[in-house]
Amino acid sequence: MTAETEVKKKVYAEQEKVLQEQHQKELEAINADDQEKRQNIEKEFQLREQERQRKHAEEMRKIDDEVKRKEQEIKEKDDENKQKIKQMEENAKLLEENARIAKENLEKKAEAQRKEGEVLSEERNKMIALRKIHERAKDAILWYPLNKEESDKGTRYNDKPLPIW
Repeated sequence: MTAETEVKKKVYAEQEKVLQEQHQKELEAINADDQEKRQNIEKEFQLREQERQRKHAEEMRKIDDEVKRKEQEIKEKDDENKQKIKQMEENAKLLEENARIAKENLEKKAEAQRKEGEVLSEERNKMIALRKIHERAKDAILWYPLNKEESDKGTRYNDKPLPIW
C-alpha cells in the first residue's frame, strides 16, 4: 500500500506542476490591461485546484481506509492463528499425558505378566517335582522284591487281612 501511496503522491505533484505551468502560460497570454479576464482565469484556476485537491484528499482517504482494513484483517488472522497454535499446544500436552499414562499402564501390565509367569513357573516346577516323587514312590512299590516268607504270609496289617476301603 505504501508504494501505491507514493505513486499517487508523485502523480499529484506532477499534476500540480503541469497546472501551474499551464496557468502561467494563460496569464502571460492575457494582456496586462484586461484585469477582469485575468481575475476570471485566476478564479477558474483556483476552482480547478480545489477540485483536484478534493479528489486527491478523497483518494488518500480511500487508501488510508484500505490500509486500515488490511491491517485489521491481518490482526484478526494473527489472533486466529495464535488461538489455533494455543489449541494445538493444549492438544499436544494432552497427547503427551495420554502417552505417559499408556506407557505406565503397559509397564504395569508387563510386570503383572512377568509375576504371573513366575507363579506359573513355580507351580509347574512343583508339579514336575511332585510327579518325580510320585514316579519314584510308584517305582519303589512296583519294583519291591518280595521274599519267600512275605509271599507265603501274604499282605497283612497287624496280622490281620488288609482292609479294603
